[in-house]
Amino acid sequence: MLTTSIELNNIIEDIDDFRLVNAKKIKDGMVSFNYIDGKNAERMMVELLARGDHLELISHIDKVISLINQLPSTKLNPTKNKKFVNVFGNTYNTNQDCLSLGILDLNFDNFIIDKAGLWNLIDYEWKFEFALPKKLLIQRMLFWFFIIPNES
Repeated sequence: MLTTSIELNNIIEDIDDFRLVNAKKIKDGMVSFNYIDGKNAERMMVELLARGDHLELISHIDKVISLINQLPSTKLNPTKNKKFVNVFGNTYNTNQDCLSLGILDLNFDNFIIDKAGLWNLIDYEWKFEFALPKKLLIQRMLFWFFIIPNES
């Protein structure tokens, strides 16, 4: 976790409008993040959707996709890694841009937008020891925003 935090912070500090909230290890398997005075990005986006402000909603989606696309990547076929296949199967069986940090949880609910407009990333401890396709991260982000809330 600490290594991931340092690596991710070194990368995100160079990307405008984003900041990493430092995590503190409480005990094995538990971390804590500092409180950020702001609004959960997912909640803000649901409000935009309810108001019919589709252009602003799309700009929020584009912002996180832009972040993902700016993160360092390696072109590879992730299914060549047996650990990847054990978790995600053979769906991404082509050479593609993969995030070498292996951070999975870049969903809207893990961003707090503060009063200055900075997007603060929390809850980034879900990490794999293998590269993840950027397509997977984007698809997962959109799935959790548009599909899952409609199933209840």
